[in-house]
Amino acid sequence: MHSIIRWNLPGVLILLCGIALLQSCKSVNKSQHVTRQFSFLEGRWKASEDGLDVFESWSYDKNNVLSAHTVTLQDNNDTLSDERASLLSSGKGFIYRLRNLDLGSEISADYPVISYTDTSFVCENRMLDFPLRISYIRLSADRMKMIADDGSTPPLESYEFLFVRVKNK
Repeated sequence: MHSIIRWNLPGVLILLCGIALLQSCKSVNKSQHVTRQFSFLEGRWKASEDGLDVFESWSYDKNNVLSAHTVTLQDNNDTLSDERASLLSSGKGFIYRLRNLDLGSEISADYPVISYTDTSFVCENRMLDFPLRISYIRLSADRMKMIADDGSTPPLESYEFLFVRVKNK
């Protein structure tokens, strides 16, 4: 019986390697799906509203995760907020993960994406105070809108930012 186990060991190892390879292909396909769906965000963006300048930079990391760094500055270039965001695959959908790096501590919130197209997405988390809903809408190749609101229809409280693509010098 001992020799039968040794004889099957190479077959078992090949089977385990095959399963591992299939699992790695699955995760790559999910990342590629994120890439295809939300690529309109990629690049450097700027919005100016009510004395605030909001700079947002979206890019893909080595794992094909789409991430953003957002900095909001006041007129005198004081930093009001510093945030990071990522769009991640989750089961059959996507999650917009927002991390606020203000006040010396990190606060994180996940917003499940409830609808999306090739040029927009809406995510929502009704467990939070504000914002409950965040939307990104591509208006053209060089313009997009971000809306943060209270989740009601029509929104009673909302903030809109019209972003313009920043050209690389």
